[in-house]
Amino acid sequence: MLLSPRSRSGPEVSLSLEAIQKEGLSPVTRSVGPSVLEETTAAAAEKDLIPLKERFEAKDFEEALRLADEILAKEPSNAQAAEYKKRARSELLAAQIAPFLQSGVSSYARGNYAQCIADMEKVLNLDKDNKEAHKYLFQADAALAKPEIVGLIERHRVAEETKDLLTVLSHFGSPSLAESQQAEYRLLFNGYDDIRSIISKVSVRFSSRTSATAEYSQLLTAVYKKTGQRKILFEGQKTWQLQRHGQDWKISAVQ
Repeated sequence: MLLSPRSRSGPEVSLSLEAIQKEGLSPVTRSVGPSVLEETTAAAAEKDLIPLKERFEAKDFEEALRLADEILAKEPSNAQAAEYKKRARSELLAAQIAPFLQSGVSSYARGNYAQCIADMEKVLNLDKDNKEAHKYLFQADAALAKPEIVGLIERHRVAEETKDLLTVLSHFGSPSLAESQQAEYRLLFNGYDDIRSIISKVSVRFSSRTSATAEYSQLLTAVYKKTGQRKILFEGQKTWQLQRHGQDWKISAVQ
């Protein structure tokens, strides 16, 4: 029986496909798979990192930041680009705050505490977690506040001696505390004359920019009106807790 050309081609085609499949060379396996695409993408990403590394090492941090952003826009998960971006931003920030930080440290060393505070506040506006700026800001604040608190103790002493009740009460930070002290001072002022208060050994400690503790020794004497004799009314140590209210320090507790 004679076979037509078409009928003869059937077995050959089948055999060819079978042979291809046995060799693992089917059309599916011969196509470009995911691994090839991933390798191509990785190679391109690695190529993009070259100019980024060069700009960073040349300390051209603004250009390095721009290149890192370009890479991350195409490949958000690129860890190396993200790290270079972080480091470039850190370097740019350091360069931006360096003049203020240097000025603040120098001002502190010269005793210009107000300028130090102004400079360190500028640093913290740019980098709120800057440890050195926080340290110098605290120290400069304390240096300015200590004489203010010592002055408050002296004004309080003078007000006691001159029986200036309004001034004495104005030093307390809350109406309730002022009220609790008022009765004691009325007894003192109404019952005694020639009040003398000697203050010594003053120390001031700061727990924050707005909180402090003042300790001092006091010898308080006065002439008792009924007998005309001078008496020691208080001899020992007093402790004040203080809080900053705006520009002024006020007594928040007395021990």
